Amino acid sequence: MTNETREVTAYWVPGCSSCLRMKEFLEKHDVAFEAVNLAEQPDRYPQVQALGLSAPAVIKGDKGVPGMDLTRIAELVGIEYEPPIIPAPADLVKQYAVVNAGLRRLTAQYPESGLDYKSPDRDRSMRELIAHAASAIQEFLHATEVDEYVYGNKHGENGAFNARFAVGGEVGRTGSVNDLIVYIDQMQADVTAWWEEWGFDDPLDRVISAPFGHVTLHEILERGVWHTAQHTRQVQYFLGERLGVEVVEPLTDADLAGLPLPEGIHA
Repeated sequence: MTNETREVTAYWVPGCSSCLRMKEFLEKHDVAFEAVNLAEQPDRYPQVQALGLSAPAVIKGDKGVPGMDLTRIAELVGIEYEPPIIPAPADLVKQYAVVNAGLRRLTAQYPESGLDYKSPDRDRSMRELIAHAASAIQEFLHATEVDEYVYGNKHGENGAFNARFAVGGEVGRTGSVNDLIVYIDQMQADVTAWWEEWGFDDPLDRVISAPFGHVTLHEILERGVWHTAQHTRQVQYFLGERLGVEVVEPLTDADLAGLPLPEGIHA
């Protein structure tokens, strides 16, 4: 390995789906890098902010790129990468329904007391995780409505779908198992309504600005589906492995086929 590749630093936080995928991407391509957990080393955060970035991020020298953009990471560190073809919108919508149904099934199996459980490495309860998994698709729906892409725990100022995202935040703070299921069902209803009224003949090729660059609505839809799927995998993992519940009808590899998920479940 060259000294040049040793200059790469990957900034991440526990439980972040894009962070895990970023680190796996670098490892698979044999890129030597320093992994900085910003939850444990907050003093390193100014190095990320100085380049207008937040976690996840990859920095090399005086240049940095968002960690959710694998193509730009490849360009930054000097490796060849051909991004996979994104499934058609209709296929993504169908797969979302499968994943969302899985999230609903898994949530129904949580004991109320289990909603307060937190992973040892992140201050986020299972209640918050489930609500976050459910609300991930609202990033896409909000983008279709107002040409604004926001992600994570952030949300914009306007739009009906954005209001739903805010509701998810409240459910994640105080909701019961039933409240979470109602919210999950609402997400499916929102996607179905959008698809039947507008989405069925939309190529989703409109380009909008995002915090990490310019992306098409098609790319945002794919992210919404795989983001939901990855957090649903985490919901399943914690239910079975940490709370000791025998999971009924877990998500399968077939349910997740074709999505650009990291191999790991939680980091």
